[in-house]
Amino acid sequence: MAELNALEIQGICKKFGETVILNNVQATIKPGLVTAFVGPNGAGKTTLFHIITGNLSADGGKILLNNRDITNMPPFVVADMGITKLFQDLRIFSDMTVLENVLVALMDRHERKPAWAFDHLFKLKSFLTDHKKEALGFLELVGIAEHKDKMAGNLSYGQQKLLALARIMARRPSYILLDEPTAGLSPVMVNQMVELVSKMVKEMGISVGLIEHNMKVVQKLADYVYFLHEGKVFCHGDAKTVFSNAEVKRIYIGLSKGEIK
Repeated sequence: MAELNALEIQGICKKFGETVILNNVQATIKPGLVTAFVGPNGAGKTTLFHIITGNLSADGGKILLNNRDITNMPPFVVADMGITKLFQDLRIFSDMTVLENVLVALMDRHERKPAWAFDHLFKLKSFLTDHKKEALGFLELVGIAEHKDKMAGNLSYGQQKLLALARIMARRPSYILLDEPTAGLSPVMVNQMVELVSKMVKEMGISVGLIEHNMKVVQKLADYVYFLHEGKVFCHGDAKTVFSNAEVKRIYIGLSKGEIK
């Protein structure tokens, strides 16, 4: 029996051609916690997140949300059920302002269709006016409200990543999957991202699945860790348990000299 109110990964398998990417992966992303998925490149972490959100189909196994089978559902259905993801490629609207990016995220799906905007021009203008304050609130939360009138494409990479996160939070999800949220960020912005993720969990009640290669970030944020190797869950437990495992250190040798403590 799956745990109530949890996001359950039950025996997920995935192959690309003859190459096995995921092999009977079992894991749980519990509500109100940060669950990290770590391991070498090619371990299957990003593929697993794509399967959870419906961007890839599973060849076997199930994804359960609150005991409901959501395996291989379309991404927009999964998103409407409260599971969102921060992609590595961010997927912001570069030719729109920062504020407009968040306003779009606030609209219901039918309101984002061009035909709806054309047929409901006055309603759209009213929506933009009525929800401007709410959109600004999300920009303030991630720390980029002063850039609200800039074109999103003119932001720095780190600022674009914060904007992408603001757009996700505007959808008010229950679960956010973060795929390497600190990659490419300066040390100052890494700390800002860590604080933001912590706030999302502790103050907003959002549950987080985290893929991250910065082990210091994982140690700060993760309540539970799954170490993936060659498509399988090799080891799991709290961060101290996983990172003190001698075989984990051997597999993840690049991090065994001082970074894993």
